[in-house]
Amino acid sequence: QRGYEETVAPLGTALTAPQCEKLARFAQQVVLCFDGDRAGANAMRAALPLLLDVDLEVRVAVLPPGEDPDSIDADRLTSLLERPTPALEWFMRRMVAAGATESIESKARALRALVPLLRKIPQRDARGDYAVLASNLLEIPLRRIWGALEGASGPNSGPQRSQGGPFVPDSAPMRAEALPRGQVALTALLVDRPEVARVAERSGVLEHVSDPRLQPILRRVIEAALAGEDQPSEGELLELVDHSLHRQLHQTIFSGTYLDASDPQTLLDQTLHLCDREALDAEIARLDAQSKLARQSGDQAALRDLQQQKLQLRRRQADLLSRARRS
Repeated sequence: QRGYEETVAPLGTALTAPQCEKLARFAQQVVLCFDGDRAGANAMRAALPLLLDVDLEVRVAVLPPGEDPDSIDADRLTSLLERPTPALEWFMRRMVAAGATESIESKARALRALVPLLRKIPQRDARGDYAVLASNLLEIPLRRIWGALEGASGPNSGPQRSQGGPFVPDSAPMRAEALPRGQVALTALLVDRPEVARVAERSGVLEHVSDPRLQPILRRVIEAALAGEDQPSEGELLELVDHSLHRQLHQTIFSGTYLDASDPQTLLDQTLHLCDREALDAEIARLDAQSKLARQSGDQAALRDLQQQKLQLRRRQADLLSRARRS
């Protein structure tokens, strides 16, 4: 009736995936124009992932509260349809209006809701533009958004607290033989919070990071902080390590895990403790392997010596655990 011939209506029912697939055969862009009430907004939100799944560009024409497509003034409808808003931008602004930037927890919830939608955008450039927009609107560091987008553990990946320990980046699966978790956590903490570098340097932090692939990054961050220089960029730090590690480090060291942490000093103590615990575990595993060889060869003297060393390490483990409980 208003002259928009390329129009279809769900007629009060939810839009379905088969309907979206059919739409994609006839168009590259879809403009959602539902009722201007909460139900209409919810319907647009529900339709968004289905339309992105079939590689459609999705925009929205948001009607004023209380208006329907058949009740709104014709000129106003024309204005809205001629300049529709990108649906993802509308979704972000809707989250902001609902309080997404008011706390760390609300930002985390907003990011978890947004990331699955951004992942559906096949063009990396477009994903990048939306990631920048999300960073600005949601007040979340861009590298944290990229870390969530490119993480391999799915939309719910992100910073998690390990049992009895500090926040450890979990945005990508980590193999113990690849990069030690504690050393990764410690490096990520100083990358995000270089203001604790002086304390870390006095704590002998480099002695706790024995992995040669992490040492150059940590050393450069500490040097810059002690010299009062600007924090080195991710690109500058990644140039210090082998290219094959870039993706893994981007998802862990540079995921922004600690940017919003309220007590970085406590986190420093926890990550140092985790590094000590892992180092003891690795040394005990090494002694176990040597003991097995000594037992197989019948070298009882060597076996007794190895068992004595292991006993001393077990005592250090118990002491470490006791100190952690007291703190």
